[in-house]
Amino acid sequence: MVQLKSAARQEFIGQWPPIIAAQTTYLLYASDNNQNFKISKLDANYYNVDSQTSVIPGSFAFLAKRTRHAN
Repeated sequence: MVQLKSAARQEFIGQWPPIIAAQTTYLLYASDNNQNFKISKLDANYYNVDSQTSVIPGSFAFLAKRTRHAN
């Protein structure tokens, strides 16, 4: 199990590909005080993170700025 030392407020769990029986499940979430977007692979029981797959730095900060200017 990989421990992720970051708090997340928005989360999404999805399986890919959605139709094939041998699926991989991912957790998508905002992290690091909403500064980054992370994707992590879950274990077969969907309880623990096996590995962190991707980090998109600054992605939520960019979206927050766009949302503020849109209003």
